[in-house]
Amino acid sequence: MASVTANLGLRLGWIGPGSMGGAMTKNIHKHLTSQRQPPLRFFNQTASRGGARKALGSILYRDVAQVPSESDVMFISASGDYSVSGEANCRRRFMTRSAPF
Repeated sequence: MASVTANLGLRLGWIGPGSMGGAMTKNIHKHLTSQRQPPLRFFNQTASRGGARKALGSILYRDVAQVPSESDVMFISASGDYSVSGEANCRRRFMTRSAPF
């Protein structure tokens, strides 16, 4: 079965990978690279903790609102009031934009 990303060219984004999402985001990025797909886009509240993903070629955004505007599919993994309020705003922006298909 062909990869979904290969068929649709989906741009994947991740908000708040933190410690728990570290291995997942690295594996997703490696898969995207192996399939010659666009790199994973991500936002981490502590930008310095995204260095390993950025070194692999993932795109680190400094503003959480950039992820939904540059992604077709988003994963969200976060906790805390600040993260939740910022992500709720992101979801509103993501859900109101036009779908690419």
